[in-house]
Amino acid sequence: MSLMNIPTKIALAILLAMPVTVLPVAQAQKSPPNRPRVLTPLPATDTARVVDLFGKTAKKAPGASDYTPLAASPVLTPQTMLRTGEDSAMLLLLPEGHYLRLGEKTVVVLNQLGKGKSFSVKVLSGQVWAGVRNRTTKFEVRTPSCVTTAKSALFGVGYDLETNQSMVSTGDGSVTVSLSSGGWRGTVPAGQYVRYLRNPEPNIRLRAPEVLAQDEAQKAMWQVLRSENWTKHSPPGDNGVKLKRGQEKQLRQLTFSVSVDE
Repeated sequence: MSLMNIPTKIALAILLAMPVTVLPVAQAQKSPPNRPRVLTPLPATDTARVVDLFGKTAKKAPGASDYTPLAASPVLTPQTMLRTGEDSAMLLLLPEGHYLRLGEKTVVVLNQLGKGKSFSVKVLSGQVWAGVRNRTTKFEVRTPSCVTTAKSALFGVGYDLETNQSMVSTGDGSVTVSLSSGGWRGTVPAGQYVRYLRNPEPNIRLRAPEVLAQDEAQKAMWQVLRSENWTKHSPPGDNGVKLKRGQEKQLRQLTFSVSVDE
């Protein structure tokens, strides 16, 4: 005779008959697959595209008599003039995946946009920063007083219209700077900068530019810029590339903070 009484047998039979749910633990712990980055097609040769902007921005098309407001994603052609107002900026994507960033109170002319692998931008006032990805590309940024050429580099060029001061600073790679008037020519590697006063006060002899180690203002400028993902080695045309708002005044002050009388 079984030692288990009848009520116990009944309870045991009920428990055995109940369905058992097995939780898919392994499936629950599995991380979701990585989503591929969405890439925007690069601009065609001899064009540029605005990928981000804010504030007061405008363009003057070739042959136009006046500026018109600028919207995101337009296609720009050579000889287009661009202008930004106070606390304003724009980011351009160029052929071959290069980037050009315009800070506040800046006026530039897009002279060449990749034809024959040549890029040329003239800064009439303000400051720009460029990310050049290809060593076979000729990329130059001009001001009224100097010419900066780069191949595979991250660098900035500023021109203060009030003091006639040009400033070139290199974040990565190396650039070559020469005076528009000829004579001086120098290399500015990463971590260094050069400044040049075009028209000093009357009867003051003009000093040749000096390539110097970046001071605290220059280091702070690059720290601010590196918070924007266009300065990083993201895929060309990455849809996630954006400008940060609210730092244009600081960037302008840091760019031109070095006294020309040092």
